[in-house]
Amino acid sequence: MKTGYDSTKDVKIPKDPFERIIGQDEAVAVARMISYQRRHLLLVGPPGPGKSMIAQAVASVLPKPKYEISIIENPENSERPVVEIRDEERIGKDRKNEKKLGRVATPLEVPSFVAERLGFRCRRCGGFSNYTEHICIHCGAEKAVPGNIFEKYSQYPQYSDPNKMRVATTRRTVEGKEETIIYERMQDGGILVLTNSEFREIEASKKQKKRNVIVPLSRSTFVQASGNTE
Repeated sequence: MKTGYDSTKDVKIPKDPFERIIGQDEAVAVARMISYQRRHLLLVGPPGPGKSMIAQAVASVLPKPKYEISIIENPENSERPVVEIRDEERIGKDRKNEKKLGRVATPLEVPSFVAERLGFRCRRCGGFSNYTEHICIHCGAEKAVPGNIFEKYSQYPQYSDPNKMRVATTRRTVEGKEETIIYERMQDGGILVLTNSEFREIEASKKQKKRNVIVPLSRSTFVQASGNTE
């Protein structure tokens, strides 16, 4: 081994993670074997000899995870949830099957009173700005309606929920029937336009079985745990 370096920048770091471990030749040899034999390795010792480095080296050569483990809510028996294992192909199919409802519009594309109630349009000058701005950037007036009950408690509906806000209105179709339209403000500043049937379908899907991913597909193969054993 070369010694007498003038600077640490002259030290070449091996690309093989196993070669970066110094002073544990026997443990490294065993770790190399269990990497392709798919065996368990228990490392026991005081802090500092390189147990975590060996584990990280083993994790770096293991194949990528192929499955995801999820817990699905069981409405019939909440104490016994359902465990589901999905591969990447199944996850992709499930995502494609998710139906996208409604259309996304800008504050300029919706009726003026809707843009005002969602916090985008100033009621005085008609200027547009982000819903997070309480004061109009064009004329300096408050975008909310002055003199109402919300002003007393500083809880305007436009700002009480920064993530979502809905406005419902009706329109008359070509056949002469009235149709309910829901405008829902999105977190990114867009407006989701939904019909009443689309809104009900979204609400129904939210009530379906909830999924909690406990072991994700894109997970690290290195897991570290420490504790006192004295």
